[in-house]
Amino acid sequence: MGDGGCWPLASPARLERIVAFCASPTFFIGLFTTAVPGKYGMKQIVSFMISMPLLIFGWFYFVGRIVDRWSYKRSD
Repeated sequence: MGDGGCWPLASPARLERIVAFCASPTFFIGLFTTAVPGKYGMKQIVSFMISMPLLIFGWFYFVGRIVDRWSYKRSD
């Protein structure tokens, strides 16, 4: 218990990797959302910083709805 009794999966580095892995489909979509505006002169870092939070939120919302629907059907 020298680590302060912290749950082993709750280390910040491990949580970052888990979230990055779970959100990996959004990074592939983000490649297109940054490359296309970049061809028309928009800075890619700006389009990345605007689009990625929205894409990640949408992805986790979508996955949450699917899990919720799946768990509701199993409870019947």
